[in-house]
Amino acid sequence: MPESLLKDANEPLSTFKESIGKLIAYSLVSKNTNGRDFDMHRLVHIISRAWLSLQIIEELSEDEELEDEELSDDEELSEGEEPSKKEKLTEHKKWSSTAIERLYDLWPKDSRWKNWDVCAMYLPHAQAVIRRELDKKSETPGDILEDLVQEVLEHLYGKDDYRTIGDIVLPLLEVWKAAQGDTSPKTLIYKIWLGRMLSETGMSEKAEEVLRQALIYSKELHGTYHVITLDITASLSQDLSYQQKYDEALLLDQQLLEQWMMVLGSDRLDIARSMHNLAVSFENQGKHKEAEV
Repeated sequence: MPESLLKDANEPLSTFKESIGKLIAYSLVSKNTNGRDFDMHRLVHIISRAWLSLQIIEELSEDEELEDEELSDDEELSEGEEPSKKEKLTEHKKWSSTAIERLYDLWPKDSRWKNWDVCAMYLPHAQAVIRRELDKKSETPGDILEDLVQEVLEHLYGKDDYRTIGDIVLPLLEVWKAAQGDTSPKTLIYKIWLGRMLSETGMSEKAEEVLRQALIYSKELHGTYHVITLDITASLSQDLSYQQKYDEALLLDQQLLEQWMMVLGSDRLDIARSMHNLAVSFENQGKHKEAEV
């Protein structure tokens, strides 16, 4: 575990050293050879999580026994009264949220092409919190977790790590489809990732099917100039190029560049990507002069 994950930015160094020193003294964690990271034995981690879960279960069981004596909604807790079941769950969620927020704050926001060494340090922890949250099948991911997931996916896409992308995307796609249906913005975003993954792993025809369906839904729901619609169009164009359907890919790239210009102006990264894709489409058709322009 990197020290940056454990230490709050506003926490005095002396306080952190005292706290971590106690954990080291009881062999709950050990300092890594680089002096900045810490290791926790897998067994200690499992036991700690099991103990915390047991404590919550026991407390909630006690609450169930007292349900008949609960206060009505318009009554207030008397001084010194024990917190409710909802409050106990909220406390547990607070620490889960803290872990997600810390990871999101520390994760480099331009990780598709650079900062891979930093991402390698945080990636196992990001995957762990994503898996844990997905285990809560009755809940949809919160906004901060969704933001973290998108950053992680961008990084993995830059590394061509499509297997790990699939491990994240497929469960989340099912979560959002079950919660909000096939046409919701969240579902469409994960269909884009599914299409990219299929396209990059040699399943271009299946990718085309997924992306064309998503494009229809997005145009109906958001319109032609919405960012999600434009992202789907870009992914579809790339997939068509992989299938050597250059004429249609070129047409989409020309439309896409005009649409991005209308939505964002001329100085955004998405414009540069569209111009690059358009140049590639011209090259694929042997139109080298147009590509240079």
